[in-house]
Amino acid sequence: AFARFLEPIPKSEQLRALLGRREFSTQYYDEETRRDFWVGSDGSVVVCVTIADIGLEDAARVRLLQQQRSQECGGKFVLSHETVALLVSEALGGTIRLAN
Repeated sequence: AFARFLEPIPKSEQLRALLGRREFSTQYYDEETRRDFWVGSDGSVVVCVTIADIGLEDAARVRLLQQQRSQECGGKFVLSHETVALLVSEALGGTIRLAN
């Protein structure tokens, strides 16, 4: 199941090593597909959120905002589709459409 989960994510071999850790959060940007992959785990559930059709500079703006929000919350960041959509909306303006 994890092989299929990791398949579309760039640098998935590095991510595979993280899957054994208790908690983690990481991002990978794929310039070719213009997708930003956010992957994290709370130790029991692994979540992957993909931001599609986003340029590198915009992805960096969203990540910077995420870091700021995380610091404001004592370093805790709960990865979910909803939280990433809110970050993208705030960092770039406009509304965000969530897709499965």
